Amino acid sequence: MSYHASWIFPVLFTFLPVNRISVLLTIPATPVTKKCSKYCGHGQCMSYINDEKEFCLCKSGWSGDYCTTALNCSCSSDSLCLSVIHNRSICLCPLHKTGLRCLLPSACQTARCTDDSRICVPFDVGGQKYYKCECQEKFVNDGCDNPKR
Repeated sequence: MSYHASWIFPVLFTFLPVNRISVLLTIPATPVTKKCSKYCGHGQCMSYINDEKEFCLCKSGWSGDYCTTALNCSCSSDSLCLSVIHNRSICLCPLHKTGLRCLLPSACQTARCTDDSRICVPFDVGGQKYYKCECQEKFVNDGCDNPKR
């Protein structure tokens, strides 16, 4: 996993009971880097794509405005520890792992997608179906094994 960019959007009318925001984000193919001067202890100073505001992008296991607060994370070693809330780690898993701490293999590790499908998209483990095979245009059905007519 690699960082590419961050955006910031204000939530207007915070006095309303529900706030919704709808934006279309295009993730750049290469990481966006802008020079900035903010001190970020265990992190890197970054700027938002759509605003000149600076923020600290903390290394895994660190948090806070200046990345100076150590987190006691229990995420797998190949995941990113984003935060700890109420003594519970918030983990960002790589594509081949799932679960609260990214310790379980993804459904795509054992998915029965044919060679023609090329990509398996994992779903929420709590659902009845754990993955979907995204087919090339010439194939259909969940396993991508039926030619399109």
